[in-house]
Amino acid sequence: MVNHILNWAEVWGLLIPLIVILLKKENYLQLAPVKYYVFVAVGIYLVIDIISNQRSLKLHLPWHQNGLLYNLQAIIQFICFSWFFLSLQPSFFQPLKKGFVAVFILFLPFHFLTFPFTQLSSLLHGLEVGLLLIFCLLYYFEIMIQEQDINFEKKPEFWIVTGLSAYIVVSFFILLFYNKITKDDTLFAIGIWSWHNISFVMMCLLIAKGFYQSYMNSKKFALIDTVH
Repeated sequence: MVNHILNWAEVWGLLIPLIVILLKKENYLQLAPVKYYVFVAVGIYLVIDIISNQRSLKLHLPWHQNGLLYNLQAIIQFICFSWFFLSLQPSFFQPLKKGFVAVFILFLPFHFLTFPFTQLSSLLHGLEVGLLLIFCLLYYFEIMIQEQDINFEKKPEFWIVTGLSAYIVVSFFILLFYNKITKDDTLFAIGIWSWHNISFVMMCLLIAKGFYQSYMNSKKFALIDTVH
C-alpha cells in the first residue's frame, strides 16, 4: 500500500499546491512561473504515472517508457524555476543567472545529438537540479546581504526556494546516477526512487505554503487598504 501511494506521489503531491492555487486566489506576479509549473507538471506526471502503473491499472497502452516525459518535465521545471528566480526583486547576480540559463539551453541540442531523447537522461536531470541548487544558494546569499530586517516566514518566495532546495539536496545524486543505478541494480533503483518521491512531496508542501502565505499577505494588505 505504501509503495503504491509513493508510486503516485508526483501526482497527488502536486495536487496540494494546485488546490491552494485554485482556492486561495492571489496576484503575486513573482509566483506566476511556479504557478505555471504546477499546472503543467501535474498533467505530465499524471501521464508518466499512468504509463508506469498501467499493469496495476489493468491497462494495455502502446507506451511502456516514460523517459521522454521525464526529460520534458526536467526542461520545463528548469525554465519555470529559473524564470521565477530571475523575476525576484530585489535581485543580484542577474548576469550570472542568465549565464546559467544560457549554459542549460546550449547543453540541450549538444546532449541530445548523441543521447536519445526518449530515454531518461541522468545528465540532463543532474545539470538541471544542479543549476537550480546554485540559484537557491544565490537567493539565500542575496537575502543575507540585505541590510534591513526581513521576516522570512512572511515571504512566499522563501518557502518555495526552501522546498526546492530540500528536494534537490535529497534527489540530486539519485537523478545524476539513475541511469547507472538502473543498469547495475534495477530493484535498488526502484527502491531509491521512493526517496525522490518523498522529497518531491516535501517540495510540493512548501510550494503550497508559499502560495498560501502570498494569499494571506494580499488579504492583509486588502484589509489595511479598507481601513484607510
